[in-house]
Amino acid sequence: MGKKGFFKQAPVRVGLLLVIVLVIFGIARQLSVPETFGQYGRYRGDSIQENVNAQVSFAESGGVCAKCHPNVAAELGSAQHAAIDCQTCHGPGEKHRTGPKDASLKISDVKSLCATCHATIAGRQGIATVDPETHSGGVACSKCHNPHQPLGGRRG
Repeated sequence: MGKKGFFKQAPVRVGLLLVIVLVIFGIARQLSVPETFGQYGRYRGDSIQENVNAQVSFAESGGVCAKCHPNVAAELGSAQHAAIDCQTCHGPGEKHRTGPKDASLKISDVKSLCATCHATIAGRQGIATVDPETHSGGVACSKCHNPHQPLGGRRG
């Protein structure tokens, strides 16, 4: 086979390879995309029913925590974090609300939690930011700062 024969067959081989790749892609997509995907735009139709059937893990907001923790609510009332729901930091509280002794809402990794909002990130504005690695020297934020009164309630 000369050079002309090779060039005549190369486009056929590339085309055949492309068809094979597209068929494999089509099969993989068919197997991996849920049947109800696209039913309501770019969403799975089944997700609505899954959310309706999901067990509630967050307690209702709007002061439910203050019913049992009035002192903390009063302390937080005028603070920088006043607009943030307790469950944003403490996690889902429905089990704690129905059985306080069975479900603690203590925060185990304060440094990482605070860094979620307060780590220095380019473009972040309107919020106090720090480099968590150098600011605290490895100490939990709550050792020096009262999270319910972040600026007014320094500790130690």
